[in-house]
Amino acid sequence: MSEPRIVEGADRLALQIGVVVAVSTYAFDSLAISTAMPAISRDLGGVSLYGAAFSSFMLANLFSLAVAGTLADRRGPRPVLTVGLIAFAAGLVVGGTAPTMSIVVLGRAIQGLGAGTIGATVYVIIGRAFAPEDRPRMFALASAAWIVPSLIGPGLAGLVTEHTTWRVVFLGLLPFPGLAGLLTVRRLGHLGPPETHGEPVRPLAETARRAAALAVGVALL
Repeated sequence: MSEPRIVEGADRLALQIGVVVAVSTYAFDSLAISTAMPAISRDLGGVSLYGAAFSSFMLANLFSLAVAGTLADRRGPRPVLTVGLIAFAAGLVVGGTAPTMSIVVLGRAIQGLGAGTIGATVYVIIGRAFAPEDRPRMFALASAAWIVPSLIGPGLAGLVTEHTTWRVVFLGLLPFPGLAGLLTVRRLGHLGPPETHGEPVRPLAETARRAAALAVGVALL
């Protein structure tokens, strides 16, 4: 017997909002931190690590994007999304309280792991929790969730950095991963591992090894 998969009614609306909040948070962070980074570098004296703050996020994001899909296939999207939201929030805390630029780089790497996990799992959720006729609209909403952050994110981050401190750019986003989790996680409990119909699932260790090799190759390039 196949598992129930379609979320309906009020749960569907909450899940839709949660997906948009999760993607918007990722987008705001990506754009806002770029704006605040010059102030971060001046404050912490870490010009030599300026580029690393971006590349650590990108490489960790690349790695987790590849691994999160396999994890969602093995465990279902609920635990994977939960871990991604927690990692993203932890990265915000590490970055927002960092005493040195190297800790900012570490926080950005943790954020990248969370962001990639969220990004991959969102598409798994859309594919498994929504009816086929709802999926195009959900993919459109997930893409549109970048529009508002791209319009106001950099300017807002600049104002916050100028009138308060760059740390608020990190820490001010903390409520949003929690809100996304409240709206989504409980409503994904019925989505366990999908039926494979006899098709083999790639071993997690192999996927992690290939993802790590890809990240290292991109870093060397």
